[in-house]
Amino acid sequence: MNRHLTIVAWVLYSTAVSSISIAQQFPDIRSIEADLIVPELSAGEPRPGLRVKATLPAWNHTDVYHVLHLPENWNPDGKPLPVLVEWAGNGDYENKLGDTCNGRPEGCKLGYGLSAGQDFIWLCLPYLNSAGDKLATKWWGEPPNYDPEPTLKYCRTAVDAICDDFHGDPSRVVLCGFSRGGLACNYLGLHDERTSKLWCGFLAYSHYDGVRNWPYPDCDRESAAVRLQRLGTRPQFICAEGDGVEATREYLNSLELANVVHLDRLTFASTGFRNHNDAWILRPSVARQAARHWLIATVSLEPTFPAELLDLSAWKLTLPLDTPRAGKPDEVTQPELANFVDPSCFCLSVDKDAVLFRAACGSPTTKGSGYPRSELRQMEANGIDEVAWTTDGERLHVIQVEQAITALPQKKPHVVCAQIHDADSDLIMIRLEKKKLFVEREKEPDVVLESNYELGQRFKLRIAGGAGKVRVWYNEQLKLDWPVSRDGCYFKVGCYTQSNVSKGDAPEAYGEVAVYDLRMIR
Repeated sequence: MNRHLTIVAWVLYSTAVSSISIAQQFPDIRSIEADLIVPELSAGEPRPGLRVKATLPAWNHTDVYHVLHLPENWNPDGKPLPVLVEWAGNGDYENKLGDTCNGRPEGCKLGYGLSAGQDFIWLCLPYLNSAGDKLATKWWGEPPNYDPEPTLKYCRTAVDAICDDFHGDPSRVVLCGFSRGGLACNYLGLHDERTSKLWCGFLAYSHYDGVRNWPYPDCDRESAAVRLQRLGTRPQFICAEGDGVEATREYLNSLELANVVHLDRLTFASTGFRNHNDAWILRPSVARQAARHWLIATVSLEPTFPAELLDLSAWKLTLPLDTPRAGKPDEVTQPELANFVDPSCFCLSVDKDAVLFRAACGSPTTKGSGYPRSELRQMEANGIDEVAWTTDGERLHVIQVEQAITALPQKKPHVVCAQIHDADSDLIMIRLEKKKLFVEREKEPDVVLESNYELGQRFKLRIAGGAGKVRVWYNEQLKLDWPVSRDGCYFKVGCYTQSNVSKGDAPEAYGEVAVYDLRMIR
């Protein structure tokens, strides 16, 4: 389930000019009602559903503590659970938007928003002063040396103890952090080999090690690149408020050229809000859905909804149904799509390794078409606005899909599994007719992909539009390189059954497509 979304994002600098720009473009988090509330701290021993303060035995004589939350479904006799480890931002922080941070473990929010209090043990760690006996609410250690060793020692000991004492899975520990904690993901999390080996993935929100200088030693790009080499092929989710993380992306692009980092293992996102505030994760958003999808893939949890298997944050769904739901026929958009399933036409496979799109021949159809569909339509990165791009632009628009066509109607056994639609019509369609799998083009010859396709046979597609062309790769081989000019383009993926009852098929006859992987590359 290692599927990763790459969303184009930009970086926010803490200047008056950028603050004004961000405020004009992005909403305040307070304009969206929170659907999660971090539990209050409770006294006593850790229990399912409670968030408690605790101290490791070796630090009992100090003022140091961590905060632990066991999920409601925690069971000491059940399967080991993945662990979310979190570091907070700097304390004594407040900006003009009213965003604050106390710099203490109890102020953390990312882990609860990512997990919604289920399936993950959530451990919020402290930063320690140089003596290792008090919390450091700004940076770690003390100036000018900012010694990280006391913080790292507590971190390693706590992670080991939580996995041992509370049935955490040491192979599925994810490190996350906000602001100072975002920097700490690499600066502390990849500080040395022993610490680096604790983590299977990293989520860094709002700052990233190596992008700019800070007051502590070894914050320069050369030192950061040495730390980043310890990342290897492990995944990272990198996000920021407002216009995002362009400076981070550019920095990491330069390191990929030097073979320091694997960009295909990195996911970039904007929170969609203007705030420097980890409370964004407590609100429904495209970014939270993308982060949860990344997290589930990183720790290989079994998905419950299709959007937990495929990243659907920049898609909407058209269904072969006509109910009081919006759309005619029904459409499902964000954020509802994040938790949507319908066993009749849009659901997980029995093995939960694919999303099944099914459209019966007797189902309602969209305006202008006589055929039913269970199909995704490409949207902007915000998941709300419909995208429309041109093949003439320099920018390439690319999707990668792994799928299998698993059922055809009997009388007219035709199904479309992917397409580019333009402002007026279908530009290309990936189509199966009986056993012939091919690219169908408007007023152009077909391009055969398979002449003897067997139902259930998995294949990979890569479809690209831009620079004056449309190109199609089938199982890594370039099959179509077509100079063409069209506007108003967008991708569609799913099952577009090319039959109905007037063609002789029974109303319950259907086409079905299983989608195993779907990535949009911007």
